[in-house]
Amino acid sequence: MATPKTNGYEYRTLQHSRNEIRLLKLLPSDGNGKLKHIPACHMFHAALHEHPKFVALSYVWGTATDVRVILVENSMIRVTKNLYDAIMVLRPPKEDLVIWIDFLCINQSDNEEKSWQVGLMADIYQTACKVVAWLGPAQSDDVSVMKYLNSLGEKAEACGMHNGPEPYQEVWQKLALQPREPHDRRRPTVMLTTPVGIPFTFHQDTLHSLHSLFYSISGWHDQDYLLPMAGIKRFFTRPW
Repeated sequence: MATPKTNGYEYRTLQHSRNEIRLLKLLPSDGNGKLKHIPACHMFHAALHEHPKFVALSYVWGTATDVRVILVENSMIRVTKNLYDAIMVLRPPKEDLVIWIDFLCINQSDNEEKSWQVGLMADIYQTACKVVAWLGPAQSDDVSVMKYLNSLGEKAEACGMHNGPEPYQEVWQKLALQPREPHDRRRPTVMLTTPVGIPFTFHQDTLHSLHSLFYSISGWHDQDYLLPMAGIKRFFTRPW
């Protein structure tokens, strides 16, 4: 069963009982001159419980008045420039890419469908084999900021901070009040007491990683590795 056309495309009705979603098969550019500036894709249905393999896109929709055109089943669909830029970057050169994009995969003219599809979004992102967060086209200092954030993430994981910075915040308060000590591998564990009197026992390697993370963020003993706040602020607050 089909629904009325939305933005030039006629959506087929999803089966709510099967928790169906729509997925896009983004076609490669593959040297096709006709598709050089107009990405094309096919749309199909899949049930989440069957664990289809796809990439989910997370992005900001962008300004509705600044639009571009893509092809869905040979229908011309208007999308925001930000989404168009993301699709153009993600479009593979040779092979298809199966992707979920909320604006296209949910019928925006069907309020009932939108209601239950939005309720599935957490499951959609969890089921996806990869989630791509599109932050916009690269600018001059974006590469250095991303490298810094990746390095910061690696150091945080080395400290075991997968679930947040506690209890390390109080340990860092103590680190800020003491001189930096050399890494002593002869002591397998180290006991630290936070300013409020809570004792923590760390393995020496974990403590070394914790020191490294603290000093790279604070610049406490080496200003060359100070957190590049200006670049990070531009990176996350620039207009779309």
